[in-house]
Amino acid sequence: PPKTPQPDPAPPSTDTPVALLKSDADGVELLPGTAPEVTDRIALDTITIYANQAELPVSRTGASVEIIEEDALQTAPSASLTDIIADSPGVTFTQTGGPAGLSYGNVTYTRVRGLDQKYAPVLFSGIDISDPSATQTNFDWKNLMLGGLSRAEVVKGSQSALYGSEAVAGVFALTGADAPEAPGREGSITLEAGAFRTGRASLSYGVATERAGIAVAASRARTDGFSAFSSDDEDDAFAGGQYSFDTYYDVTSDLRVGLTGFSFDSEFDYDEDGNPDVTGDTLQRGLRAYVEAQTGAIAHSFDVSRFAIDRETGGDFGAAYEGERDEVSYVATWETSPASMAASGPTPPPLFSAIAPPPTGPMMNTPTRLPTVCWHWI
Repeated sequence: PPKTPQPDPAPPSTDTPVALLKSDADGVELLPGTAPEVTDRIALDTITIYANQAELPVSRTGASVEIIEEDALQTAPSASLTDIIADSPGVTFTQTGGPAGLSYGNVTYTRVRGLDQKYAPVLFSGIDISDPSATQTNFDWKNLMLGGLSRAEVVKGSQSALYGSEAVAGVFALTGADAPEAPGREGSITLEAGAFRTGRASLSYGVATERAGIAVAASRARTDGFSAFSSDDEDDAFAGGQYSFDTYYDVTSDLRVGLTGFSFDSEFDYDEDGNPDVTGDTLQRGLRAYVEAQTGAIAHSFDVSRFAIDRETGGDFGAAYEGERDEVSYVATWETSPASMAASGPTPPPLFSAIAPPPTGPMMNTPTRLPTVCWHWI
């Protein structure tokens, strides 16, 4: 008997994405143009770089971490980096002589969970920038500006196992120019002007291809400021610049080499007891080269860095100081499973420093050169 004709199958609904598959001897493949539309978006966890010896989501680390991204830094109502970081619970900054951004020359004291600043080193783009010419861990925050910063991370609680015995209170980790990972270009320009003849300007630019990337950032600020003493009208002026760069090249999909560096310079006036017109200047430079490699389940990171500082202070006991710090580090990270990770590296020995004795003769009003060389392995 003749066959009854069957109706044509109904076309797929336009409301539901359909994927068509083709099966042959080589296997099953998805036909072009029939991939289902993805409508759900997954919110990824924030990544911490310095709470462990490897990049991890904040939810997978046991440390207390505060992360301030670039957008939050640039849109904050304050022009002072210390004011923005001080919004983190447990972190306080105290500046003598006036608010930050107007009286730059005065000293800023830092405390993390009540512990003094000598227990919290400061890193910039992976380089320890704590002053090696000082007798204790110390950093002068007035030399840092918001322009050109792409990230700030505050790790609270003891980090001595990762960053040495001085990191009892925690670690401040800042990132300057950061080369983009995705191919393309990005950049920004900022100009500001305000009272006390204050002006700031910053420029950042980054470009990346499939295998390489580079970014540069520059920031400059100046102000006439005001006097910290109510008994005189001499202004405490400040002028300083902050410059950084970052670049990398992927030799293969499993091997990356990179170089990052920065330079800070500043000239400032400040007031001392009995002397309302004291001047000082600081020059800081840092450079870090690194190699990252992946061999199976183990990720290797090797880097070498150098930091140098030249600073001079006036006053009754004016002195000039020079310090250098060289670091070599290697870290191997093994992701044993999606839920666990092991990291290893040499245990940091005590920080060694050599300070030359001061020259003989009168010390009053005589600059003293104190060269310092420090070695630190992590």
